[in-house]
Amino acid sequence: MNSSRNAEYIAHYLEYAATGIISIAGLTAQSFIIAINVSDRLKGGLMSAVDQIIFSLGLSRFFFHFFSLWSFFQIVFTDAEAEIFDRIILIDLIYMIGDISVISSIWLSSLLSVILCLKISNFHNLLFLHLKAIISKRTIPLIILIVLCSCTLTFLYSSIQFIEYPNNSTSAKIIKESANSEILNSLLILWLVLALFIYFLSTFFLIIPLCLHINKMKSDTNMTFCMDTYTKTIIFIILSFLMCAAYIIFTLKVENVNLHNVKTILIWNIFPFLHSAYLIYAITKLRNHFVKTFQPIKSLFHQ
Repeated sequence: MNSSRNAEYIAHYLEYAATGIISIAGLTAQSFIIAINVSDRLKGGLMSAVDQIIFSLGLSRFFFHFFSLWSFFQIVFTDAEAEIFDRIILIDLIYMIGDISVISSIWLSSLLSVILCLKISNFHNLLFLHLKAIISKRTIPLIILIVLCSCTLTFLYSSIQFIEYPNNSTSAKIIKESANSEILNSLLILWLVLALFIYFLSTFFLIIPLCLHINKMKSDTNMTFCMDTYTKTIIFIILSFLMCAAYIIFTLKVENVNLHNVKTILIWNIFPFLHSAYLIYAITKLRNHFVKTFQPIKSLFHQ
């Protein structure tokens, strides 16, 4: 009995430790992405469409990791007063910020995939070229539109979720509000599924020309280095899609963040952290800055 109880305590504390570490690591990764892009912009560098989306993605995920860490600390330090804290309006606001960050980051990931598809793919039909011209020149308005749509959906959904009915409320009114909640829930699911569908299409149309190009290059022995680059690009695209798909599926199963569920916070933080860490590794500019930043620390340990 004691051994099983000790095992439960160990698992409990490991879960808490992992949640805290992942949340802090996620905050660090997003802060790094934001800092690098802001620093380059202050130095007079121009931000490409990809840089703009990655910066917005890092900013959105930063708010989510901060929200998750705040929720985690509330669980650890104020669990005894949970009922009091649940009634504070600030908690509802933080719920909304967290949900907006989740939805925005999902759509920004899809937009990043679309931009990469338009940039790398070599389709020459009129529709593709027209779409490429429109999206490439309107990246910032698209980012703003994504955030505004996410804010609107989250606000409408949350406003119904947090309604408290008085004792004299009629059954008809409660049924009507429940029906509205179901409609908004369906819209939210449709919004996320649409993002996943767009991500899938852009991934599909990006991988096909890359694979065809690799097949053409196999006959040329001098193109081995280029083939390696294309292979790494395909791996990056597939892994990014799988991480985003897993993140969306998990989000669809969770209506909103459960303040007292550490496991939910842990799983919900893993995907954005891993994807951002992979972005830092895969994107040359971020990787070079990362190496320069941690080179003095590495040299210190080797002395």
